[in-house]
Amino acid sequence: MDLPTLVEETMDEEAIARLRQEYDKRWRDKKRLRPVCKFKGCLVRISPRKEFCQKHIIQNARTDKISKGICVVCGTRPVREGILSCSKCSYQKILSKRVRMIRSIDPSQGLKWYDDKLLEQKGLCAICNSNLVKPYIDHDHLRGILRGLLCSNCNVGLGHFKDDPEHLKRASNYIEKYK
Repeated sequence: MDLPTLVEETMDEEAIARLRQEYDKRWRDKKRLRPVCKFKGCLVRISPRKEFCQKHIIQNARTDKISKGICVVCGTRPVREGILSCSKCSYQKILSKRVRMIRSIDPSQGLKWYDDKLLEQKGLCAICNSNLVKPYIDHDHLRGILRGLLCSNCNVGLGHFKDDPEHLKRASNYIEKYK
């Protein structure tokens, strides 16, 4: 609550300041008025001992970590500028995402399938034999069968041909025709 503006217009500055102090003291004594979060635009009432609400405490902590170059996941390892998590945390996140994808396709498979396939293919794409920097899990969308690991280009290429061998054969014939 705040002083009415009509009262402020008819009084001098000293009287307004005195009245404000009295007003604030009265409300603080009754513990009815709690301070507001100091984050711009936030109107959440907070404990008198705090400066920010819980949401903005977390947001500020995350921003501080990012600006200091600390991983926001583990909070210990340094990261490059503009990157949120360290390489170890990023790799674990990617692996867990791939394991979830594998299990959503075939629940009996997991990280073991991924590791075995990577070793079997010797770290190379199953189609073009290029080094797998970021392997993509190739699977049959209709039957739900995991097929292998592909590079980005081959994975996107198969997707554009809708995994149809006839489309791929016609594309191959077309390329051969103009060689």
